[in-house]
Amino acid sequence: MEISYDLFSEIGSCRKINQDMVTAHVSDNVSVFAVADGMGGHSEGEYASSQAVKAIDDLWLELCENQYSIQAAVDLAVSAIYKINREIQQYSREKNIICGSTLSVLIIMNDSYAAINIGDSPIFYADRSGFIHISNEHSLGQMKLKSSPSEKITPDPKRDGRLVQAVGAVERIYPYVRTGQLVGTQAFLICSDGVSKLLAPHTISDDLKRVAKGKATKDFLDSLKEEVYCNGATDNLSAVAVYVKDSLNYGKKIKAFYAIIALCIIVMLVFGGIMLKLLLNT
Repeated sequence: MEISYDLFSEIGSCRKINQDMVTAHVSDNVSVFAVADGMGGHSEGEYASSQAVKAIDDLWLELCENQYSIQAAVDLAVSAIYKINREIQQYSREKNIICGSTLSVLIIMNDSYAAINIGDSPIFYADRSGFIHISNEHSLGQMKLKSSPSEKITPDPKRDGRLVQAVGAVERIYPYVRTGQLVGTQAFLICSDGVSKLLAPHTISDDLKRVAKGKATKDFLDSLKEEVYCNGATDNLSAVAVYVKDSLNYGKKIKAFYAIIALCIIVMLVFGGIMLKLLLNT
Protein backbone atom coordinates (compact mmCIF):
# COMPACT_ATOMS: atom_id res chain seq x y z
CA MET A 1 0.00 0.00 0.00
CA GLU A 2 1.39 3.38 -1.06
CA ILE A 3 0.03 6.43 0.77
CA SER A 4 0.86 10.11 0.34
CA TYR A 5 -0.91 13.08 1.88
CA ASP A 6 -0.82 16.79 2.54
CA LEU A 7 -2.74 19.06 4.89
CA PHE A 8 -3.31 22.61 6.01
CA SER A 9 -5.17 24.47 8.78
CA GLU A 10 -5.45 28.26 8.66
CA ILE A 11 -7.33 31.01 10.43
CA GLY A 12 -8.90 32.49 7.29
CA SER A 13 -9.67 36.14 6.60
CA CYS A 14 -12.37 36.91 9.17
CA ARG A 15 -11.80 34.90 12.36
CA LYS A 16 -9.65 35.97 15.32
CA ILE A 17 -8.47 32.45 16.23
CA ASN A 18 -8.25 29.08 14.51
CA GLN A 19 -10.62 26.60 16.16
CA ASP A 20 -9.86 23.83 13.63
CA MET A 21 -7.46 20.96 14.28
CA VAL A 22 -6.02 18.40 11.87
CA THR A 23 -3.89 15.30 12.33
CA ALA A 24 -2.31 12.65 10.13
CA HIS A 25 -0.38 9.47 10.90
CA VAL A 26 0.97 6.95 8.39
CA SER A 27 2.56 3.58 9.16
CA ASP A 28 2.99 0.25 7.40
CA ASN A 29 -0.06 -1.30 9.09
CA VAL A 30 -2.51 1.52 9.69
CA SER A 31 -2.93 5.16 8.74
CA VAL A 32 -5.27 7.64 10.40
CA PHE A 33 -6.33 11.15 9.32
CA ALA A 34 -8.75 13.56 10.99
CA VAL A 35 -10.23 17.05 10.87
CA ALA A 36 -12.03 18.64 13.83
CA ASP A 37 -13.85 21.97 13.53
CA GLY A 38 -14.49 23.67 16.88
CA MET A 39 -17.94 25.22 17.05
CA GLY A 40 -17.38 28.95 16.61
CA GLY A 41 -20.74 29.93 18.03
CA HIS A 42 -19.87 28.38 21.38
CA SER A 43 -17.18 28.79 24.03
CA GLU A 44 -13.73 27.29 23.63
CA GLY A 45 -14.34 25.48 20.36
CA GLU A 46 -10.57 25.19 20.01
CA TYR A 47 -10.46 23.16 23.25
CA ALA A 48 -13.08 20.72 21.98
CA SER A 49 -11.36 20.27 18.60
CA SER A 50 -7.92 19.80 20.19
CA GLN A 51 -9.26 17.17 22.60
CA ALA A 52 -11.09 15.36 19.80
CA VAL A 53 -7.93 15.20 17.68
CA LYS A 54 -5.84 14.09 20.66
CA ALA A 55 -8.25 11.16 21.09
CA ILE A 56 -7.60 10.19 17.46
CA ASP A 57 -3.83 10.49 17.97
CA ASP A 58 -4.15 8.06 20.90
CA LEU A 59 -6.32 5.78 18.78
CA TRP A 60 -3.60 5.56 16.13
CA LEU A 61 -1.05 4.52 18.74
CA GLU A 62 -3.38 1.79 19.97
CA LEU A 63 -4.00 0.53 16.42
CA CYS A 64 -0.26 0.46 15.71
CA GLU A 65 0.54 -1.61 18.80
CA ASN A 66 -1.95 -4.39 18.09
CA GLN A 67 -3.34 -6.34 15.17
CA TYR A 68 -6.93 -5.25 14.47
CA SER A 69 -9.42 -5.83 11.70
CA ILE A 70 -11.01 -2.78 10.10
CA GLN A 71 -14.24 -3.46 12.00
CA ALA A 72 -12.38 -3.71 15.30
CA ALA A 73 -10.64 -0.43 14.47
CA VAL A 74 -14.02 1.18 13.83
CA ASP A 75 -15.32 -0.11 17.16
CA LEU A 76 -12.29 1.35 18.95
CA ALA A 77 -12.70 4.68 17.15
CA VAL A 78 -16.38 4.95 18.04
CA SER A 79 -15.60 4.08 21.68
CA ALA A 80 -12.91 6.77 21.72
CA ILE A 81 -15.40 9.31 20.33
CA TYR A 82 -17.96 8.40 23.01
CA LYS A 83 -15.29 8.79 25.69
CA ILE A 84 -14.06 12.19 24.55
CA ASN A 85 -17.67 13.33 24.19
CA ARG A 86 -18.24 12.57 27.88
CA GLU A 87 -15.00 14.26 28.89
CA ILE A 88 -15.73 17.46 26.97
CA GLN A 89 -19.23 17.55 28.42
CA GLN A 90 -17.80 17.22 31.92
CA TYR A 91 -15.38 20.07 31.17
CA SER A 92 -18.28 22.19 29.91
CA ARG A 93 -20.35 21.56 33.03
CA GLU A 94 -17.45 22.51 35.29
CA LYS A 95 -16.95 25.81 33.44
CA ASN A 96 -20.67 26.39 32.78
CA ILE A 97 -20.17 26.71 29.02
CA ILE A 98 -21.24 24.94 25.81
CA CYS A 99 -18.24 23.44 24.07
CA GLY A 100 -18.25 21.26 20.97
CA SER A 101 -16.52 20.22 17.76
CA THR A 102 -17.14 18.28 14.60
CA LEU A 103 -14.90 15.27 14.04
CA SER A 104 -14.24 13.43 10.79
CA VAL A 105 -11.85 10.48 10.71
CA LEU A 106 -10.39 8.30 7.96
CA ILE A 107 -8.76 4.98 8.87
CA ILE A 108 -6.83 2.95 6.29
CA MET A 109 -5.83 -0.64 7.08
CA ASN A 110 -4.49 -3.12 4.54
CA ASP A 111 -6.95 -3.00 1.63
CA SER A 112 -9.84 -1.39 3.55
CA TYR A 113 -10.88 2.05 4.72
CA ALA A 114 -13.37 3.42 7.26
CA ALA A 115 -14.83 6.93 7.32
CA ILE A 116 -16.34 8.07 10.62
CA ASN A 117 -17.89 11.45 11.33
CA ILE A 118 -19.85 13.59 13.73
CA GLY A 119 -21.02 17.01 12.51
CA ASP A 120 -20.65 18.61 9.09
CA SER A 121 -16.95 18.30 8.20
CA PRO A 122 -17.23 16.27 4.99
CA ILE A 123 -15.20 13.32 3.74
CA PHE A 124 -15.03 12.80 -0.02
CA TYR A 125 -13.79 9.80 -2.02
CA ALA A 126 -12.72 9.60 -5.65
CA ASP A 127 -11.21 7.01 -7.92
CA ARG A 128 -10.43 7.10 -11.63
CA SER A 129 -14.08 6.79 -12.60
CA GLY A 130 -16.18 8.36 -9.86
CA PHE A 131 -16.65 10.66 -6.88
CA ILE A 132 -18.83 10.27 -3.78
CA HIS A 133 -19.50 12.02 -0.48
CA ILE A 134 -18.85 9.25 2.09
CA SER A 135 -19.72 11.11 5.30
CA ASN A 136 -23.08 12.24 6.69
CA GLU A 137 -23.90 15.87 7.47
CA HIS A 138 -25.45 16.18 10.92
CA SER A 139 -27.17 19.54 10.41
CA LEU A 140 -30.72 20.75 10.89
CA GLY A 141 -31.16 21.30 7.16
CA GLN A 142 -30.09 17.74 6.29
CA MET A 143 -32.28 16.34 9.07
CA LYS A 144 -35.31 18.13 7.58
CA LEU A 145 -34.55 16.78 4.12
CA LYS A 146 -34.24 13.19 5.37
CA SER A 147 -37.37 13.36 7.50
CA SER A 148 -39.48 14.59 4.56
CA PRO A 149 -37.72 13.44 1.38
CA SER A 150 -40.85 13.73 -0.80
CA GLU A 151 -41.83 17.20 0.39
CA LYS A 152 -40.55 20.54 -0.86
CA ILE A 153 -38.51 22.04 1.98
CA THR A 154 -38.21 25.82 2.24
CA PRO A 155 -34.56 26.70 2.92
CA ASP A 156 -33.83 28.56 6.14
CA PRO A 157 -30.27 29.93 5.86
CA LYS A 158 -30.18 31.01 9.50
CA ARG A 159 -31.12 27.60 10.90
CA ASP A 160 -30.29 24.93 8.30
CA GLY A 161 -26.56 25.02 9.06
CA ARG A 162 -27.03 24.40 12.79
CA LEU A 163 -25.45 21.17 13.95
CA VAL A 164 -27.61 18.52 15.58
CA GLN A 165 -24.58 16.33 16.36
CA ALA A 166 -21.17 17.47 17.63
CA VAL A 167 -18.58 16.01 19.97
CA GLY A 168 -19.09 17.49 23.43
CA ALA A 169 -22.16 19.55 22.55
CA VAL A 170 -24.86 16.92 23.11
CA GLU A 171 -25.17 14.02 25.52
CA ARG A 172 -25.97 11.35 22.94
CA ILE A 173 -24.04 11.21 19.72
CA TYR A 174 -24.38 8.79 16.83
CA PRO A 175 -21.21 8.60 14.73
CA TYR A 176 -21.80 7.83 11.08
CA VAL A 177 -19.61 5.01 9.74
CA ARG A 178 -18.89 3.92 6.19
CA THR A 179 -16.39 1.26 5.16
CA GLY A 180 -15.07 0.17 1.79
CA GLN A 181 -12.36 -1.66 -0.12
CA LEU A 182 -9.27 -0.11 -1.67
CA VAL A 183 -8.48 -1.23 -5.21
CA GLY A 184 -6.07 0.45 -7.59
CA THR A 185 -5.69 4.19 -6.97
CA GLN A 186 -8.05 6.45 -5.06
CA ALA A 187 -8.07 9.76 -3.21
CA PHE A 188 -9.79 11.15 -0.12
CA LEU A 189 -10.46 14.69 1.08
CA ILE A 190 -11.43 15.52 4.67
CA CYS A 191 -12.14 19.21 5.27
CA SER A 192 -13.91 21.71 7.48
CA ASP A 193 -17.00 23.47 6.18
CA GLY A 194 -14.84 26.58 5.91
CA VAL A 195 -13.51 24.85 2.79
CA SER A 196 -16.45 22.86 1.45
CA LYS A 197 -19.06 25.63 1.73
CA LEU A 198 -16.97 28.11 -0.23
CA LEU A 199 -16.32 25.83 -3.20
CA ALA A 200 -18.57 24.65 -5.99
CA PRO A 201 -19.18 20.88 -5.75
CA HIS A 202 -17.66 20.24 -9.17
CA THR A 203 -14.44 21.98 -8.10
CA ILE A 204 -13.87 19.39 -5.38
CA SER A 205 -15.06 16.41 -7.42
CA ASP A 206 -13.11 17.21 -10.60
CA ASP A 207 -9.86 17.96 -8.79
CA LEU A 208 -10.11 15.01 -6.38
CA LYS A 209 -10.53 12.66 -9.34
CA ARG A 210 -7.33 14.13 -10.75
CA VAL A 211 -5.57 13.29 -7.47
CA ALA A 212 -6.81 9.70 -7.86
CA LYS A 213 -5.10 9.72 -11.26
CA GLY A 214 -1.82 10.99 -9.83
CA LYS A 215 -2.06 14.75 -9.28
CA ALA A 216 0.03 15.75 -6.25
CA THR A 217 -1.98 16.21 -3.04
CA LYS A 218 -0.10 19.46 -2.28
CA ASP A 219 -0.99 20.94 -5.66
CA PHE A 220 -4.60 19.93 -5.11
CA LEU A 221 -4.81 21.55 -1.67
CA ASP A 222 -2.98 24.68 -2.85
CA SER A 223 -5.58 25.20 -5.58
CA LEU A 224 -8.49 24.62 -3.17
CA LYS A 225 -7.03 27.01 -0.61
CA GLU A 226 -6.44 29.71 -3.22
CA GLU A 227 -10.07 29.52 -4.34
CA VAL A 228 -11.36 29.61 -0.75
CA TYR A 229 -9.39 32.81 -0.13
CA CYS A 230 -10.67 34.27 -3.40
CA ASN A 231 -14.21 33.57 -2.13
CA GLY A 232 -13.59 35.40 1.15
CA ALA A 233 -12.28 32.71 3.53
CA THR A 234 -14.99 33.71 6.01
CA ASP A 235 -14.24 30.82 8.39
CA ASN A 236 -11.23 28.81 9.52
CA LEU A 237 -10.16 26.49 6.71
CA SER A 238 -8.62 23.06 7.15
CA ALA A 239 -8.18 20.01 4.94
CA VAL A 240 -6.33 16.72 4.56
CA ALA A 241 -5.90 15.15 1.12
CA VAL A 242 -4.85 11.51 0.88
CA TYR A 243 -3.72 9.49 -2.15
CA VAL A 244 -3.79 5.70 -1.86
CA LYS A 245 -2.40 3.16 -4.31
CA ASP A 246 -3.21 -0.45 -3.51
CA SER A 247 -0.41 -1.72 -5.73
CA LEU A 248 -0.51 -5.31 -4.44
CA ASN A 249 -4.17 -6.00 -5.07
CA TYR A 250 -4.15 -3.93 -8.24
CA GLY A 251 -1.24 -5.98 -9.57
CA LYS A 252 -3.01 -9.21 -8.71
CA LYS A 253 -6.13 -8.08 -10.57
CA ILE A 254 -4.10 -7.07 -13.63
CA LYS A 255 -2.35 -10.45 -13.65
CA ALA A 256 -5.67 -12.24 -13.26
CA PHE A 257 -7.12 -10.21 -16.14
CA TYR A 258 -4.27 -11.11 -18.48
CA ALA A 259 -4.44 -14.73 -17.35
CA ILE A 260 -8.12 -14.84 -18.34
CA ILE A 261 -7.32 -13.25 -21.70
CA ALA A 262 -4.57 -15.81 -22.30
CA LEU A 263 -6.90 -18.66 -21.34
CA CYS A 264 -9.55 -17.39 -23.75
CA ILE A 265 -6.99 -17.24 -26.57
CA ILE A 266 -5.86 -20.81 -25.83
CA VAL A 267 -9.44 -22.06 -25.79
CA MET A 268 -10.14 -20.31 -29.10
CA LEU A 269 -7.02 -21.80 -30.67
CA VAL A 270 -7.85 -25.30 -29.48
CA PHE A 271 -11.46 -24.95 -30.60
CA GLY A 272 -10.31 -23.56 -33.94
CA GLY A 273 -7.90 -26.48 -34.40
CA ILE A 274 -10.65 -29.00 -33.69
CA MET A 275 -13.01 -27.33 -36.16
CA LEU A 276 -10.26 -27.24 -38.81
CA LYS A 277 -9.65 -31.00 -38.41
CA LEU A 278 -13.36 -31.70 -38.73
CA LEU A 279 -13.55 -29.66 -41.89
CA LEU A 280 -10.50 -31.39 -43.40
CA ASN A 281 -11.89 -34.83 -42.57
CA THR A 282 -15.11 -34.00 -44.34
